Amino acid sequence: MIPYFTRDIVSHFFHYHSNYDMPVIQLKNLSKTYTSDAIEVHAVRNVTLNFGEGEFTAIAGASGSGKTTLLNMIGGIDTPSTGEVWVGPKNIGAMNDKERTAFRRDTIGFVFQSYNLLPVLTAAENVGFIMELQKRPKRETEERSFELLSAIGLSDKLNVRPNKLSGGQQQRVAVARALAHRPKFVIADEPTANLDSASAAGLLDMMQMLNRTEGITFIFSTHDQRVIDRAQRVITFGDGQVQNDEQHDETRNLPQ
Repeated sequence: MIPYFTRDIVSHFFHYHSNYDMPVIQLKNLSKTYTSDAIEVHAVRNVTLNFGEGEFTAIAGASGSGKTTLLNMIGGIDTPSTGEVWVGPKNIGAMNDKERTAFRRDTIGFVFQSYNLLPVLTAAENVGFIMELQKRPKRETEERSFELLSAIGLSDKLNVRPNKLSGGQQQRVAVARALAHRPKFVIADEPTANLDSASAAGLLDMMQMLNRTEGITFIFSTHDQRVIDRAQRVITFGDGQVQNDEQHDETRNLPQ
């Protein structure tokens, strides 16, 4: 299980940059339609939402509800059929492929349900991979990877490849990779789906503490009640639409 963190420990590894009143993401009349064998599938239907900096938000819904498609459009992995996605002053839909790739690399941290770790790289190399793409100095990349893996209790796994790690350990490496380049926000698709209760609780403790100490925006897609219980805001999604949007008490279920 991931150790509990204090504000002082986490602040040693990260820079604080929070402004909870600042809208960082705006979705305007967003829709996505897929066509398969002449059949139209409306994955997302006319969604308008704002996300503020420093949110810890769960998009909850059953499989097939459209929540992953929504996340993919927020992150610039997929493009909307209609509508717009704004991150700060930038309209993602107006970017070309090169600009969108650079935007994803420099602005977003992704945590995929299937981890998506590179099998030929060690845990430390996976964590530092985005920084390598950004052409950061080698020493900075190595130090950052060591700091993050130590912070999540994997300092003894630096040189271990993914196939020698447990599912929970792989997911922690994936989270460390998402945070390594200090993104403005993190998108996590079903981050606890493959974790036991202890590993899930530890992972959520870490992300929740980083959210509170660093103001990093976290947006999850999930149908896991463990994640929903931790969220400050829960958006219920179904049939490609927002069915409910509610704020929760920010102080509940915090790691002690």
